[in-house]
Amino acid sequence: MMKNINRLLAYSSGSENKVYERFFDVDHQQKFESIFCMGNGYLGLRATHEETYPDQVRGLFVNGTFQSASGSTVPELPNFPDIVGNEINLDGHLFDLTRGKLSHYKRYLNLSNGECVRKVDWELAGQKYHLEFRRFVSFAEKHLIAAQIKITPAQATTLTYTTSINGQVGNHGTQYFADGQQRHEKDDGLSYRFSGLDKNLDAVIYQLNTMSQDPEKVTASVDRRRIDKIYEFALAKDQTFSFETYSAITTSRDRDAIYHDPESLSHRARHVARAGKDNGYQKNRLLNSRAWKKEVWQVVPIEITSTNSLDQLLLNFGRYHLHVMTASNDDLTSIAAKGLSGEGYKGHAFWDTDMFIFPYFQYEFPKIARHLINYRYQQLPASRRNAVTNGYRGAQYPWESADVNHGETTPKWASFNIDTGKPSRIWTGEIEVHITADVAYTLMQYCAGLPEDDDYFMTHGLEILFDTAHFWTSRVRYDQQRRRYEILDVIGPDEYKEHVDNNAYTNYMAFYNMDSALQWIFNLKNNPVAYARFDQDFNLTQLQADLERITANFYLPKVNEDNILPENDTFLRLPDFNTSQFQNPAGDHLLRDMSIDTVNQYQICKQADVVLLLQAFRKYFTQKSVTTNIDYYEARTQHDSSLSYGSYAIVRARNNQAAQAYDLFHQAGLVDLNDNPKASDVGIHAAAMAQIWNSVVQGFAGVQIEDGLLKLAPHLPKEWTKLTFPIFWRGEKIYFEITDQEIVINNSGKAAISIIQDKGNIVEIPGYKTITCRY
Repeated sequence: MMKNINRLLAYSSGSENKVYERFFDVDHQQKFESIFCMGNGYLGLRATHEETYPDQVRGLFVNGTFQSASGSTVPELPNFPDIVGNEINLDGHLFDLTRGKLSHYKRYLNLSNGECVRKVDWELAGQKYHLEFRRFVSFAEKHLIAAQIKITPAQATTLTYTTSINGQVGNHGTQYFADGQQRHEKDDGLSYRFSGLDKNLDAVIYQLNTMSQDPEKVTASVDRRRIDKIYEFALAKDQTFSFETYSAITTSRDRDAIYHDPESLSHRARHVARAGKDNGYQKNRLLNSRAWKKEVWQVVPIEITSTNSLDQLLLNFGRYHLHVMTASNDDLTSIAAKGLSGEGYKGHAFWDTDMFIFPYFQYEFPKIARHLINYRYQQLPASRRNAVTNGYRGAQYPWESADVNHGETTPKWASFNIDTGKPSRIWTGEIEVHITADVAYTLMQYCAGLPEDDDYFMTHGLEILFDTAHFWTSRVRYDQQRRRYEILDVIGPDEYKEHVDNNAYTNYMAFYNMDSALQWIFNLKNNPVAYARFDQDFNLTQLQADLERITANFYLPKVNEDNILPENDTFLRLPDFNTSQFQNPAGDHLLRDMSIDTVNQYQICKQADVVLLLQAFRKYFTQKSVTTNIDYYEARTQHDSSLSYGSYAIVRARNNQAAQAYDLFHQAGLVDLNDNPKASDVGIHAAAMAQIWNSVVQGFAGVQIEDGLLKLAPHLPKEWTKLTFPIFWRGEKIYFEITDQEIVINNSGKAAISIIQDKGNIVEIPGYKTITCRY
């Protein structure tokens, strides 16, 4: 059964797991190119139509292949040659849905297997045709993209079909690849070899086709950066013709290849394309579906029993995109703010990955979590260089990250300031320093959940912890008059407040970072050999002295007499501003009418800031303080960041405000599934996909880490009668079934697990046992 989400979108409420585009319109095509994006963590493919329309943005991205056009730009994830676009000429008329009559249109993304399907009935000049398009990026063979087109004419028809590899596409305003070598191969395939302008990347695309009948004529053409093959067919009335395309992509960066020279890359691409062609579309789709089931849906089944079937769909939509954008076997790349769905933010990763996306993988897919945390470990050398560049010690993590070796990749300038007409300076790369503590916080959360025999923290984690703490000892400043250490001139999570002092979130995070490092210096003294090794590398004696002095006199903002925690030193002295006209997904963005300098002068928040602090360090605040601050700051928050709704949902759910949290959960889930036709043009909101899961598991189920133990404090919305999900904790897989009064916990591993319940009681679940608790 199909249900409407809004005027643009619908979904199937049963087991089909599909999201539908309700009608065709080029005005919203870029949005659907993003939200119907396909991928497997290695490849990302925008869901462009096969035929070309104005303002279409074709996109094929290979994870981790950053280029800088020989250093002329900051590193950017390049747009690879297009393999989707083609021309379909029916009886002398180019297939184009803006012409003729469109009597039927259905397009959907199957979240279960990542297949995008489009079915149309089209009529032009009295001729009628039914066309069906199918496409997926294989989850079973990471280098393969399979596509199928079926055409059923209502009359005898002549078809001219052009398939191509088009290297003329590029990123907006920039081409990152040199002219390639195009070839028509002996096996009737098309191949395109090309290299990045940075001279550190070679790549090959190899394409093979199969068709249900022999062509009348085949011709080929080669243009600069483009190669085409043109087929002519005579189609019989009411007979279905099919054409299948198998495109293989390999690069010299591939972690799953032994040889990376161009000839070996060509050989491998040819082999993958040939295997795809030999299998055929149906078998490839079956293998792809099995891989999705085995690697994602079956291994981690999460089910919401709700009166509103949209709830499960939102969760599945978010989880689908998290696996589309995340490499399963690569620790040299992270997760971009737009995933692999578009050019937004140049393919860079931010704090989003650590604070919002990482928990999903930590609890549900620990092998991927290890790759993500190891990416930060391998980024240490670049982060140390970044600290030195900015005049600090230790490791300062980049605000925007590309390859582990690139260092800071934040651009210096953005669009024009609406007040001055001049380009706006981007300060985040220099003063949004909380990311360094975010990395340390994520590390400590991750290591708390490792089994006792896992030594990752000792072999890798302590280096991150000590070097980030070292950074903070050089970043703080001592106020002689107030006799305290402070952190000045920063941007907090609320990026509408630049150059502020003592952002509360930043201060608490930095203190946690320093205090954790200090505690581990003490712990290491029980292991003289390990202490001596780390002392040699990090001068622990001096670091301990610095940390003891700073943490003993460090400023942590407190709630005032009205129970309000000041976001920064000046926020509560600023005047209020009515921004209600901007607080809706389809409305105008605040910064289109106001400059950042103007916004800085009012109590206007871009996103959760103090509220995010309440989520991370809830134990420092009373329930009254939490409630007061949520209400106060939500009234002043624009939610102009897609991260924001989910953070508010989590904190309200944990604060026993399930009804309000449920509304926020829906807003978080509809960040990309809203009816704003332009909301997702440049790519999916990656961290928002994770915030859907975060709202469910960390919010309503109340999963969190407290004093090194796993805590479960459920507050289900009244619409839900049951929530079931597994998580991995200390090497064991634990299954939870939560109803409105009971929690059933099944420990499927052999080691006993201790869990803190909502009221502070600690429950121990022996290995291979199931217990039931009331709450």
